[in-house]
Amino acid sequence: MTGASSLSDRAVLPSWMRGTERISDYAARLAAMSVALLVVAQVAVLASRSLLGISAPWLDESRLYWHGMIILFAAAWALRNNSHVRVDIVYAHASLRARAWVDLVGGLVLLLPTMLAIAWLAIPYAARAWIIHEGSREAGGLPLTYLHKSMIVMFALLMLAQGMIMVARAWLILRREGRGDERR
Repeated sequence: MTGASSLSDRAVLPSWMRGTERISDYAARLAAMSVALLVVAQVAVLASRSLLGISAPWLDESRLYWHGMIILFAAAWALRNNSHVRVDIVYAHASLRARAWVDLVGGLVLLLPTMLAIAWLAIPYAARAWIIHEGSREAGGLPLTYLHKSMIVMFALLMLAQGMIMVARAWLILRREGRGDERR
């Protein structure tokens, strides 16, 4: 679908919501850069082990950080762009109104409560790590575990924001469709 009849149409959203979606774009750019850094780290790990016979725990752990950034920071962008995993057997062929209902109900019943629960559990988890400046359990590992745990909080907040926008977009579409707005 094209034009304002698409659930992903940014013109349907107020400007503050479009601004919030820019944050998802920024996080996705960080995730994209993390892909390159993950590849570099992996090549360095393989080269140091194979060619030099050296193991660097900090380099091994850096791969976990980059991998975490890729998944956790790109999730909201994927939701925004309908690139997330979803069973599209029915959704892809449904009317705009039916898709808006699926997004509204799915967002309110599944996505937002799940992200609230993750945030509720992750904030104290990350806060404790920050208080003690938690580092790696491995000798020679990265002293940045508190940053790694903070990625979970960022994930939950990004997904909450994007989920609220998804719900608002669906609501706006249902409201517009209900009025019989022909500008679709």
